[in-house]
Amino acid sequence: MSNVFTPAEHCLVKKKDLIKLKNKQNFPVCRMMFMLAVAGGIAGCDMVPTVQSNTATAVQKQALVGEIVRFGIKGEVADSSAVSQAFNVTFKMKNRYQALIGGESTEWYQVFQLERTFTPKSTYTVQYRRGKQISAILDLRLSGKFCLTPTDVREAIAPDYRGKGKMAEMIGIFEPPGEKLKNSTMFDFTEDNACLRSVSFWSKS
Repeated sequence: MSNVFTPAEHCLVKKKDLIKLKNKQNFPVCRMMFMLAVAGGIAGCDMVPTVQSNTATAVQKQALVGEIVRFGIKGEVADSSAVSQAFNVTFKMKNRYQALIGGESTEWYQVFQLERTFTPKSTYTVQYRRGKQISAILDLRLSGKFCLTPTDVREAIAPDYRGKGKMAEMIGIFEPPGEKLKNSTMFDFTEDNACLRSVSFWSKS
């Protein structure tokens, strides 16, 4: 992703800070305040985005929504390497299901990103049939520091990929005539329609 996304320092607890904390045996109040601040900072990274929680600059927001829309149009969610490179994420398998008959299996992964643009609640799901991948779903949940408004998302989508006719008011990525996209993309906004809560990509057969 763009270099404008630097690691959120308030989301990381450095080892040297923990060492300092252990040495503050005579200052229990300071120790408690420090731990509360750390917990609050981490929780803030995982909270649902709101206008008030946003700390991203206009440039950072534009870069992020550009990456999301670009992947929806040009990326391929079925390619885990492409996903990892596009969003600078890593995966950790959380569960796996193997059907007794039919040769179908499903793997669930937790998605991690150092910059914490997306929360650890983000997931990547892959389904196989007889060892061949048949579907993939990437669900990226935005952290509270990014409030991408419906206008931010709509303006990032080129006119050719916006809905036409009755679909014109919908915010989404649509296939232009004669073009086949590899992904289906859905934007999910908060209940007050103020911020993008998550974006999901499905592989298309």
